[in-house]
Amino acid sequence: MQGKDDHLTVINGSYGQGGGRILRTFLALSAIHQKPVTIQHIRANRNNPGLWLQPLKELEALALSIGAKIKGVSMDSPRVHYAFQKRGERRSEGSMETSSV
Repeated sequence: MQGKDDHLTVINGSYGQGGGRILRTFLALSAIHQKPVTIQHIRANRNNPGLWLQPLKELEALALSIGAKIKGVSMDSPRVHYAFQKRGERRSEGSMETSSV
């Protein structure tokens, strides 16, 4: 259940160049403040819209390290949702793979 200060922030990922900077910046801010965020229209203005491998792996690594639940993380996905588990529900199992792009 979300508290009154846990409102969802929705970000337009096609703003400006629509690259990974918007994605990384808002996910980092979301993680710091423990607030859920949805980023949509990822790279919408590009020839190949959606998530690419390197940002996808960055999202997975961040989620794993801070105990976030993510939805929509797949290659070419135009939308990602990040939500945080309650502190007692967090797990840090899994592995982080690196990508070479």
